[in-house]
Amino acid sequence: MKIVHFTHNVIDGAGKAAYRLHKALQREEGLESLMLVCRKGHGDDSVIQVCNTLFTDRPGLAGLGEDVFRKFFRAIPYICRQVYWKMKRRKWKPLTLFNFNIPYISMRRIKKYLCGVDIICLHSVQSFLSPGLIRDIHRFCRAPVVWTLMDVEPLTGGCHFSGECRGFAGSCGNCPQLAVRGENDISRRIWKEKREYFRDVPLTFVAASSWVREHIADSSLFGSRRIEKIFLGADRSIFERVHKKAAREILGLPEESRIILFGCFDLDDRRKGADHLERSLSVLPRKILPGHRELFDQVVLVTFGRTDGRTFSGIPFKWIHLGELRDDRLIALSYQAADVLACPSIDDFGPMIVNEAFMCDLPVVAFDRGVAPDLVKTAGSGYIARRYDTDDFSSGILKCLSEEENGAATDEILRLKEMCRTDFQARQYARLFEKLLSEKSDKKGVL
Repeated sequence: MKIVHFTHNVIDGAGKAAYRLHKALQREEGLESLMLVCRKGHGDDSVIQVCNTLFTDRPGLAGLGEDVFRKFFRAIPYICRQVYWKMKRRKWKPLTLFNFNIPYISMRRIKKYLCGVDIICLHSVQSFLSPGLIRDIHRFCRAPVVWTLMDVEPLTGGCHFSGECRGFAGSCGNCPQLAVRGENDISRRIWKEKREYFRDVPLTFVAASSWVREHIADSSLFGSRRIEKIFLGADRSIFERVHKKAAREILGLPEESRIILFGCFDLDDRRKGADHLERSLSVLPRKILPGHRELFDQVVLVTFGRTDGRTFSGIPFKWIHLGELRDDRLIALSYQAADVLACPSIDDFGPMIVNEAFMCDLPVVAFDRGVAPDLVKTAGSGYIARRYDTDDFSSGILKCLSEEENGAATDEILRLKEMCRTDFQARQYARLFEKLLSEKSDKKGVL
């Protein structure tokens, strides 16, 4: 069985999740799996960057001469797409990440990788692919398409994060993510394009949580399509419980502290909730009972991720920033060193850190969104706060900091941890692939 994955990159959280699945399908299920990306970031030969390298890398002088004309003409389509994209942005002025359905690549560029493909897997394709190109890929391969949603964009008229807007349950339009909007704005036009392009494409959706599954089911575009729920996977040999003291020694963290951990790819991303966390921590001291004041003196906030000016200097605790952690073993160590993970994300189809922390037996405090209700609320391994309620979030952090070390894992926790492993995830996907191919074969037999 040959699988081809499409994802924008293998660097951010969505890209890492797709890459883990890709490698697990190779390693655990023995499948022929190939990944096509816009941005690569490392040397795995099974991951192929197919976007124009003329603009993603800095060319040297070696390419000059006769080759310069070939490079120039190869760049023309890219330049045209960029100009068109900027014109769209200037006209509609999106306030957040927005997809105008302008693909980075053409079918010609990827056709050689699609021969003999049995299953097409889509992940976070952003503007890498367009609905029209996805339809063309399907028509060329004649293969089922499995789409693992990493944000809401596939369901909408362009926005990647819809907040409280439920426009995707209708036909979009009057999009709150556009500074210039109206009933028939670009979001409705894009919604109509998707409806037309995906009409005859056999799409199966994979939801990484019940919350995501509800979004797909409510979608006017895809509510009637097949939806499978499969948790994002983490490597059990890396994300596991270890002695807290050892993890703190490796990371250089204070041994006797009560550590609140907060991490993500970009701490400045408002969806990740750093502002909500800061407000929660600012009210935490007044909730600590007089007889437990020593707890206040021990609390430390530890963060990791990319930041561009984000500080927590206003909180009443010591703050330690570990920087960007790209290696899974270092990320796992941060969970293993902490007493509680604060996950104040307010609009997130994951996040994957909840699964990873859960695998490490770290209590998680999160808002009632994403995967947290499936893992934390179900297993009782943390606290689920009401969305936007920073006072409730603060109470959850205090509750987890005040509790003694976790005891023996319950049967429910063990069952859920099993479902968060990459080998389990790969097995579930392989079974889905087999089912789709069997149904495809049965349809051919009927014809």
